[in-house]
Amino acid sequence: MIAFRAIFVTSLRQLFTRKRIIGFGLITLLPAVLVALIPASSADSPEELFLGIAVETLLKLVVPIIAIVLASGVLGDERTDKTLSFLTLRPISRFTIAGAKITATAAAASSFAAFGAILLGITYAVRGGVGGPTVGLIVSGVLSATLYTSLVTPLGYLTRRATILALSYLILMENVIISAVPAMASSSPWRVGLAGGGALLPSNFRRSAVLDTIGTLELNLPGAVIQVVGTGAVLTIILGLLLSRRDNV
Repeated sequence: MIAFRAIFVTSLRQLFTRKRIIGFGLITLLPAVLVALIPASSADSPEELFLGIAVETLLKLVVPIIAIVLASGVLGDERTDKTLSFLTLRPISRFTIAGAKITATAAAASSFAAFGAILLGITYAVRGGVGGPTVGLIVSGVLSATLYTSLVTPLGYLTRRATILALSYLILMENVIISAVPAMASSSPWRVGLAGGGALLPSNFRRSAVLDTIGTLELNLPGAVIQVVGTGAVLTIILGLLLSRRDNV
């Protein structure tokens, strides 16, 4: 546990650089700015308009991009800078390293996702919105960010092109193929996150047609949590094996 905590804390410091805090912080402001600027009269249902902006900007764009950038570099940058070898030469389990890196990246990405969701909730409340969607959006963002980071961190270790590959998946697979084939919704991290957090949305939001974007998934928080935790555990094991069997020098 001491090694895990040390790697976790060190990784957080590496991830939360001043430039990233400022840059990603500004990016997470965009959904709230859109909610503040778009007239409520532009839609028949204020809840539909708000949730649509939240899903299209925060969950489909902001959270994935931030998670992909952080996850692709948490091990990839260390491998490029030749600093990973110093860590793996120590008598520390490779699975401990993998778990600490994925957990730290998920925590960093989730913090930005939660920040964006809180800003959205505050903006909605200031505009006189009925029903508090903030908790549901926070959970959706955290689940989505955790799943993205779990998937991309091993990829970032394997190739320097992880960011490009992950963004290509985001554009082609999630926004094109899965949109056309709803049965594949379980392979979309943001849809899984929305299926979990959507279960916590107030009743006036849960009637929104926007929730149809989750395809064949159902609004089910325990099911989404199990999928995210299970996927993270499997990918941690895979990353640990990769760290054990690949030259890290």
